Amino acid sequence: MRRGYRGKKGKWALGTVGIGLLLIYWHHAFIIYCLLTYPPHIIRLISQEPSRRLNRDNLMADQFWQLYRTESQHYQDQCQAQGTTCPEKFTWLTAMVNDQYVIPAIVLGHGLRKFSCCHRMLALVTANVSHHSRKALQAVGFSILQVQHLDCQYLHHRNKRKLPKYSGILGTHTRFHAWKLINYSRIVYLDPDFLLLGNFDSFLTLSTNKELMAAYCARPGIIDPCFNAGLLVIQPSIKIFNDLIALWNSFYSWKCLDDQVLMYQYFAKRYQWDPLPYSYNVRRMVYFPIKAYHFACCKYKKPWKLPQPSRPIILGRKNLLSSIDGIMQLWWYEFYQALDQYKLNRWWSNYLSSKTLSSP
Repeated sequence: MRRGYRGKKGKWALGTVGIGLLLIYWHHAFIIYCLLTYPPHIIRLISQEPSRRLNRDNLMADQFWQLYRTESQHYQDQCQAQGTTCPEKFTWLTAMVNDQYVIPAIVLGHGLRKFSCCHRMLALVTANVSHHSRKALQAVGFSILQVQHLDCQYLHHRNKRKLPKYSGILGTHTRFHAWKLINYSRIVYLDPDFLLLGNFDSFLTLSTNKELMAAYCARPGIIDPCFNAGLLVIQPSIKIFNDLIALWNSFYSWKCLDDQVLMYQYFAKRYQWDPLPYSYNVRRMVYFPIKAYHFACCKYKKPWKLPQPSRPIILGRKNLLSSIDGIMQLWWYEFYQALDQYKLNRWWSNYLSSKTLSSP
């Protein structure tokens, strides 16, 4: 019995060792197999990543293009059914210092009337905005308020100093006048070069305990200690206006700071700034979700400063949200719609015959 038991035990031991050796061999063989087959597979996946990303971006662009078209009609129908309504002390606001920025302001006003049931719109204009351009703004629905232009040139002249070669963008500080409009309790300021792509009415009732709301300068996911002044939710205050002007003057002996830097110095350093979602102020890139595109700064020219495309090409285009070029084409589409809807084709023809679309 013992011999039989020992024999069986030996066979089990040999079997176990054999299985172990087989597993070790199989394990090493599997590792070798993986080393031979996985790298080419991984390389192929990496090479396909741009294509997959493009497919994903195209899918997102298609979805938001359909949403844009649906909302365009929906809010017009809704506002027609229930009437246009605004909070008592609220207004949309923009500002411009010359006739060139009246062109994008036409599209901005058209977008606000399309995507919002609040049609109270105010345009701050300076003396350089012509009578005909003011009439065009009024045709879209803007009220007009003339103000003093504010920028670094203004400050240099007031202090009787020689203008440097570059003294900043014209009129950028003019938006400071918004804080003097104390007959309103809330103002949403938008630069004229905003293209609305969705409903903005959440700004009518958006709650905050801060003095200012604005979107970050850079895209989400990047540490960015500044905001972009193209979209601002403002609580008017004479004190804030005076403080901003005083701060501007206090830095002048060193340098004329631009408006964004001044506002950041004033609001952010006192913890009086609430960030807005980047979706409401997308710039220099295609980003989803998107509620508005801001033709800001440097990488791409503003559409109205490029050669004017013909209407059939624009009106025949499909998804225009898949690229910056497409968004520029969409701006022209909205501009042509505005010219027709507000009977501004003659104004535009006269503008083209008397002006050139050059940089201000």
